[in-house]
Amino acid sequence: MKKLLSLFLAAMLAALPFTFISAKTLPAPRGGEGMSLSDFSTVNFAGETVDGSVLGDSTITVFNIWATWCYPCLMEMPDFQLLHEHYESTPEADVQVFGILYYTDPSEIPEAHQIVADAGYTWDQLMMCDEFYAVAHAMFPEDEGLGVPQTIIVDSSGVVRAHCFGRFMDYNELYSYVNGWYETISGEQPPVIPGDADGNGTVTVTDAILVLRMAMGLVPVANLPAADVDGSGSVTVTDAVIIMRAAMGI
Repeated sequence: MKKLLSLFLAAMLAALPFTFISAKTLPAPRGGEGMSLSDFSTVNFAGETVDGSVLGDSTITVFNIWATWCYPCLMEMPDFQLLHEHYESTPEADVQVFGILYYTDPSEIPEAHQIVADAGYTWDQLMMCDEFYAVAHAMFPEDEGLGVPQTIIVDSSGVVRAHCFGRFMDYNELYSYVNGWYETISGEQPPVIPGDADGNGTVTVTDAILVLRMAMGLVPVANLPAADVDGSGSVTVTDAVIIMRAAMGI
């Protein structure tokens, strides 16, 4: 496998010129806007691993950070359940919703499980991890703890596009906020080109190397529709070989 990776790297160096990207001056972000969650890894309330690869499954992913002791959090959770049900029943809208449990004491975990079970919430609940904490803490960096609730909108590449603090007063306000970002981000996305794993509009040796690294577990799987060229549902070395052949015109 290492030999195969070396061959891919050699081909890339021979085929592609070096380019440099100049930095741009951007407006100051709010909270964690502009940060990446592509590398997060945690577990849900069922103990199953959930990581950054899920972000590529939807145009946007909505994360709501809550705590058992946060009254505004508990008050808005039924609205997030309605949001989840809406997008689950309209998969063409391509939005997924997750909760993130923030806790300061392990005793809060079983309490959170009970809250979700008693209310019958079906949107997936995840445990707080370092990557989410870093983004959430960026909202109030001078504080030791976190203010909750917080809602984070992430695009399919893992970039935090919107970050807000406080409760949504009703479902209509929540839906308008999320749908507005969905329309904005979906309008930015070009059509998927099979093999164009890096999303630059062309299929190159670089794409083949990126997909090979995904297949080897060296980087998180992203842009699954473009990377999974053989339609198997996962990214494998076969996908990388197909993309390399296409890039070389074979």
